[in-house]
Amino acid sequence: MSQMTDSNRTTVLAGMLVLASAALGLWSQADPHPIAATAASVAFLAGIAVLIVGSRGEPGLARASTVASTGLILFALSDVVSRSLLSLSRDGDAAALRSVGLVVAVLQVLALAGGVTGAVLVVRRHLLEVWTARALMVVVAARVVFAALAFVPLADLPILLAVTRASLVVPLSLLVFAIALLLHGRTALVTGRAHRFIEAWRSSTDVV
Repeated sequence: MSQMTDSNRTTVLAGMLVLASAALGLWSQADPHPIAATAASVAFLAGIAVLIVGSRGEPGLARASTVASTGLILFALSDVVSRSLLSLSRDGDAAALRSVGLVVAVLQVLALAGGVTGAVLVVRRHLLEVWTARALMVVVAARVVFAALAFVPLADLPILLAVTRASLVVPLSLLVFAIALLLHGRTALVTGRAHRFIEAWRSSTDVV
């Protein structure tokens, strides 16, 4: 049990939005396009916002932990703001680009710190069920790893190709998180139905 086990509508809606983000992220990996990438960031932000605020009178994470909620909303908001700033400064001069780059870098550091803080609090305080909390931790860890890779020189082509393939980890981690949200509060039900299905299948294949 977690503090949001009974918030089924909230986790389902949040899961659908995160699932849309994962699908758009995978699409942007296959066919890079700024619109798809931006839409993926907006969908993820919307999913996290629903998870924090709640839906149709159900409590969200904000009621359980203000610190975790603030960290996670900053984590989700950073990509949307960063993409907007970079898009607006595309035609600016060198000084403006440097300033925007510095702002984006600071924002990303704050966002990653917020994401780590939020995910750790979700896990330690059992704000979400175990597998959902772990999936959130994987999403944050994937972002941290790829942010760190930005400071690693990738002149070697095999390393560059490996990182390019590994970039699929981010949308795939969102996919896992989305599925965990959709199943949140239903783990026992799904497990029970799967067990009954397996038992029925075994019974039907028994030879008399």
